[in-house]
Amino acid sequence: MTETSLPSGVLHDSAGGCAYLKCNRRRQVRAGSQSGVVMGRVQPNSDSAPRHFSLDAIEREILGGMEQSQLVDYMWRGPFTDEELSELHARAFEQRTGRHTWSLQVDSHSLGWVTGRIPDALIGFANVAWDGARHAFLLDTVVAPDEQHRGVGKELVAHAIKASRVAGCQWLHVDFAPALSEFYVERCGFRATSAGLLAL
Repeated sequence: MTETSLPSGVLHDSAGGCAYLKCNRRRQVRAGSQSGVVMGRVQPNSDSAPRHFSLDAIEREILGGMEQSQLVDYMWRGPFTDEELSELHARAFEQRTGRHTWSLQVDSHSLGWVTGRIPDALIGFANVAWDGARHAFLLDTVVAPDEQHRGVGKELVAHAIKASRVAGCQWLHVDFAPALSEFYVERCGFRATSAGLLAL
């Protein structure tokens, strides 16, 4: 089975410039995954990342060292429709909330997002919001029920971490329920921290 070429995405750096990248290589699906209140965060890079970077550098950083698979295509800022992402959330969380305007939300507030696809369906999604500078926030990580526990969630998070690092972010934050602590802390490399939460 040969690789298929998907459209490139755009990644904004902290200086307000942008660089284009492709993240359409197939990944190896490995054991363990679920989606995701305890607070955790991972520090993608302790050094200050350059504010200007080349296309080749971005692609090497995001694609480097990852194995290929014929099962799932992972893509940074990959295309999706509001209908298919709403349906994915409804299936994964067993909640029918109708069509949500996901595309408007991520276009307005996100550094980027990661899509996971098999040939006929969107099976995974992770959103990365940010503050426009050093802090990024992993949100809305979701995997289709029949694709869970196969490593899809871990790959989504791995792509989100790499893209946040290349963008120059220094911290990636995530909130998760206690049941997901093993996934985020032990499998994805986040460090548990103390934090506060206030319902509005």
